Amino acid sequence: MVAPFFSKGEIMARGRMIDKVVILSKKIDKISEGAENLYYRIYVNTDDFGLFHADPKILKGLVYTLRNISLSTIEKRLNELIKVELIKIYNSNNEKYLEIVDFEEHQTFRKDYTRKYKHPKPTKESYESVQGCTESSSKLNKDKLNENKIKEEKIYKKEFDIFMKIYDLNVAGEDAFKAFKALRRKGITFQTIKDAVKGYANHLKVETWKKQMYPASFLRNEKWKDFIGVEHKPSL
Repeated sequence: MVAPFFSKGEIMARGRMIDKVVILSKKIDKISEGAENLYYRIYVNTDDFGLFHADPKILKGLVYTLRNISLSTIEKRLNELIKVELIKIYNSNNEKYLEIVDFEEHQTFRKDYTRKYKHPKPTKESYESVQGCTESSSKLNKDKLNENKIKEEKIYKKEFDIFMKIYDLNVAGEDAFKAFKALRRKGITFQTIKDAVKGYANHLKVETWKKQMYPASFLRNEKWKDFIGVEHKPSL
């Protein structure tokens, strides 16, 4: 068993030493208990130079072997440690590694002991390669998702403008656009919606006494499908 804290100067046959002054660290005080837990688990597994894996999948297997914890949680905790500069991230051969900041200040090695690297040695270039890219993959995926939503919104807006020209009714509020997007996100193609609204327009030419529905009402009524590709249909 590895005790949670070791005084500086104690030598461990296995694992790393954690200086007991860590509990007074201002950096530690700024992070969550979960991030602190990850920090200790990483600390006791580093090589002789405070280096270890930074890939959440690897960390899950090596430092949370028996605990059921999500990758997103590990990523979040890693980002906390990066933010307060308890660890630094670097790349080597397209793999992500970490370095415990000020590791050597809190370690004592026997004079007859030869320290060994178990992980790639960081260089200035390997640190620079991750500058500004320390966000977790979940954060990057979220940004990508937001970017895709913006693109999707623009596409739907162009389609909706075409829809309204066919619909030929100068009344279209946000509700109509929301209803249009809802159909598109359900997988209804724009061509299908166009065919339906063209059929409805033809229907109104025949049934001239019928009052034209507002666009939002038309799109929300499941019977809009009845007008696809036809010249005339009974009213809704």
